[in-house]
Amino acid sequence: MTVEIAETLTLLCPEVFINGGFIEENGRVDDEIISEFAKALKIDRIARRILGDIERRSITGFSDSSDPVLRLITSGLAEGVFDFALPFTAFGHDPQAAISAGLYDGKIIVVNSEFEGASSEFVDRGIALNQYRFYAVAGSPHIPDHLVFASLTTTNRTTPASFSPELRAHFLQGDKWVRKGKQPPVSHHLLAAADGTLIEDENGNAISVNASGERVPRLPFVELGEAHYIGDFIGTYESVKTIQQLGFNTHNDYLKAFREKLADYLDARIILKEEAEEMFRRATLCPPTTYTETYRDHYDNFVDIIPCP
Repeated sequence: MTVEIAETLTLLCPEVFINGGFIEENGRVDDEIISEFAKALKIDRIARRILGDIERRSITGFSDSSDPVLRLITSGLAEGVFDFALPFTAFGHDPQAAISAGLYDGKIIVVNSEFEGASSEFVDRGIALNQYRFYAVAGSPHIPDHLVFASLTTTNRTTPASFSPELRAHFLQGDKWVRKGKQPPVSHHLLAAADGTLIEDENGNAISVNASGERVPRLPFVELGEAHYIGDFIGTYESVKTIQQLGFNTHNDYLKAFREKLADYLDARIILKEEAEEMFRRATLCPPTTYTETYRDHYDNFVDIIPCP
């Protein structure tokens, strides 16, 4: 039992005395507890009375919390327990080897930001196409600005580049994969040199490719080269360009190109239609500024999707 859990129990139950405990690092928990709890959801009488019949069980975790998810898969403790796993901004524990060894028969999708780098342990090697997908989002930081895409109460206001749209699209695809057998898009990763260094385009942005090395559409403003996006822990950007610097004569010319890049992104099935529509609306809000300039200079309008005066 960790110190944090012990302190919580003491607050909730002041009559309970817990002697000892220690601090666990890196998302460490007793993996058997997670597995046994998930098993109980289907067979425990009280759980079934509260939740009803459980048809499927899924598990997710991000950053440090992805570690126990991947450990469950690579140790075999997720076998026959979780139908779908979605660790994101993850590291370590190659799930493909576990699938090949027969340790897991469910579906798993891993979504990473650029911060995790080449993520060589996750790059799809084509050995488990009926169970495994990996997607890495160019330009996106480990901690994105979630307010851009969801109604949360906090923001880091750092960069509009985010893995959040892909994450939501791939979650729904994973659910259909489990329920209906519909295959998600092919995996894509970030192009890297032999030493793991990411290879960048002429604007300094990482390049997305599939297993065959073919280019995969990126976020439309990354494709247009509106800025150099830095996929750091929090993330940022630099060298923001105007529509003239991007080579467009008018804002309408820019919007046409933006829509085309967005259509490529949507056709690749790595963003939902509703979110693609919101992304385009943000690009139209404050002419003659670009999507990135609007994020930087008119942030409230950008988040609320309200045209500039």
